[in-house]
Amino acid sequence: SSEVVIVAPAERALMQLTLAFRGTPYHVTAVEPVRLLRTAKRLAGRHPAAMVVSLDGSENVADIRALLSTSPATRFVFLAPEMPPRAALSRIVKESGAAIMSAAEAPIVIVATTIALLSDRSSPTPGEIV
Repeated sequence: SSEVVIVAPAERALMQLTLAFRGTPYHVTAVEPVRLLRTAKRLAGRHPAAMVVSLDGSENVADIRALLSTSPATRFVFLAPEMPPRAALSRIVKESGAAIMSAAEAPIVIVATTIALLSDRSSPTPGEIV
């Protein structure tokens, strides 16, 4: 899949990130959810190449694990409202091979991080049998 899904509660952030992906070989789907993680999990079931998920800070560890396990081959970039994120969240993200960064980061940096994760797709994801 060459799809990158962006899930963010703010229309402005969605537009900025979508525009930052212009000129890349990826097809971008941008979604402004009512229920952030529920929507992200449903979209992860489509097995996109990558997902950029803007967090609101109220997520629990079990919800993040469930999202990550929905599509193990998908590369995730989480955008945290505050840095550094909670230790448990950081640990789960690191163990999964995903990335976490500030939601205030420049869109081009978020896109570059996503593309870097995608360029490493030939490597197995943690726990993947090759």
